[in-house]
Amino acid sequence: MATEGSFGLVGSSNYELPLVPFVTAPSGSEALHALGPWVLARVLDGGREATFSIEADERFARIRRVHGATASMLECRLPSPMTAADLVQTLVRWAPSQSMTARLQPEAAGALRLTLSLPTD
Repeated sequence: MATEGSFGLVGSSNYELPLVPFVTAPSGSEALHALGPWVLARVLDGGREATFSIEADERFARIRRVHGATASMLECRLPSPMTAADLVQTLVRWAPSQSMTARLQPEAAGALRLTLSLPTD
């Protein structure tokens, strides 16, 4: 993967999710099997809060977190066609199950920005 400017790419991944048919699972639940642990790890790496830029083009999702001078990016094939908004909704619904709060901010050029926080007790 290529990077631009002074960003150091850390923890980059590029892989495909298994293509499992949707039976009774809500849309996006298969995507969370691979995305969830990666997103949670980035939240913990970022001091219990991280902001992600989320893009999707029906079959591929790109989630990027920039933290200081470093960036992490996960690009994966989705199990079924999804938009960035579908993916964000899936992450927002998943966040409370991990004791996280979510804030959504629209971003220019069709990407969405999602901030996840894991409060300290």
